[in-house]
Amino acid sequence: MTLNVVTVMMLVIGINCFNIDTNNVVNILGPEGTHFGYSAVMFSNEDSQNWVVVGAIKANFTNNQNIKSPGNIFKCKLNFTQSTHDTCKPMDIRTNDNIRWPDLPGYEEDDELLGASMAIFDDTII
Repeated sequence: MTLNVVTVMMLVIGINCFNIDTNNVVNILGPEGTHFGYSAVMFSNEDSQNWVVVGAIKANFTNNQNIKSPGNIFKCKLNFTQSTHDTCKPMDIRTNDNIRWPDLPGYEEDDELLGASMAIFDDTII
């Protein structure tokens, strides 16, 4: 009974959908072992250049070996005439200045999952 109601509602209201092009794939490569691609947002800048911002939750943005897997965000310029992109650059966003809380066994940035979730709101990536 529920399936019939849903089917009728979809036919009456209409269905919005999109197609996924499986013939013209663009591969974006990032550092191995970083969970590159955990999240991604695509946008165009004021020059109409297409970009993808990609999260890598196990990447490291610092040379400080004491900070373990804080995550990082990469910016990747898109060129739809190329099938593979491997020129993504890390954005190296720091959330603090190596703050070490007295009650924590490590640094605040340990396993921070930077890049786990991203969205575009009013032309701003958050």
